[in-house]
Amino acid sequence: MPSRPELFGGVGRAERIKRRRGSVSWNHKWLWIWVLLSIPTAIVGFFVLFGAATFWNMHQVQKLCAALPPGTPYAKIRPAIEKYGLWNGLVSYQFEHEDTREVSRGKWNIAVPAVMTYGDMECSIWHDHAVVVRAEVLD
Repeated sequence: MPSRPELFGGVGRAERIKRRRGSVSWNHKWLWIWVLLSIPTAIVGFFVLFGAATFWNMHQVQKLCAALPPGTPYAKIRPAIEKYGLWNGLVSYQFEHEDTREVSRGKWNIAVPAVMTYGDMECSIWHDHAVVVRAEVLD
């Protein structure tokens, strides 16, 4: 009859304890490899997604200005802004409280910013309460 350690793969209890203390198992190594690779991937992914969202927001502002040529009825301004996903609190406030800088010349301005650029880019829509007079991208 074989001895007791040979029944369990040839390794006695003392030898198993020694092996456990001396090295990290492969399960733990893969865990650390996964952790160390996922952190930089998450950081790079954040910057890539932020850049893509900023680019998309700027693209939507450019498309909005292109969709509002001179002569577009005033009633179509708000649906166009909502269509391109640019309706927010700032734009809503401008509809409720109009800009009075050009009132003497009969023109009002609605500025629709690319929110991700913190106002560095906007679609400036000039109107006379009947039609769009001018729409241009300011960046």
